[in-house]
Amino acid sequence: MLSILQVLSEKKVGIVAHFYMDPQVQGVLTSAAERWPHIHISDSLVMADRAVKMVEEGCTTVAVLGVDFMSENVRAILDEAGHKDTKVSSHTTVGASHVCLMSDLWYLLCQVTPMLLALLWYLQVCMFCADHAAHYSSSAA
Repeated sequence: MLSILQVLSEKKVGIVAHFYMDPQVQGVLTSAAERWPHIHISDSLVMADRAVKMVEEGCTTVAVLGVDFMSENVRAILDEAGHKDTKVSSHTTVGASHVCLMSDLWYLLCQVTPMLLALLWYLQVCMFCADHAAHYSSSAA
C-alpha cells in the first residue's frame, strides 16, 4: 500500500471512482483513502465536484475510474472552475459487473497478482498515458 500512496503523493494524483467498481478495487481505494485524502468513491454526480476540491487542495492530476461520460464531466467541471491545466486521466471500460475499470489484461493481472501490486502498476500506466497524451496534444497545436 505504501508504494501506491507514494506514487499518488509524489505525482499529486487524486482519484475519483464510481461506486459500481468491483468490490476489490473499492476495498483498495478505501484503504488507501485512510492515508491519502484525495481518493473518493461516489456516484457520477459527485465525482466532478470532488475532483475540483482535490485540485484546489493541490492535486495536479485526477484519475477517473468509471465510464466515458464521467471523465468528460470531470474535465468540463474542472475547466469551468478554472483548472484547465489539470490533467484528467480517464480509465474507462464497461464490464460484466456493471461499471468497472478493468480491461481483460487488467482483470487477469488482478487475478494473478495481489491487488495492491496491480493497482500500483495500473496507476503507473495511467500516469504514463496521461503524460504522453499531454505531449501529443501540445505537439499537434
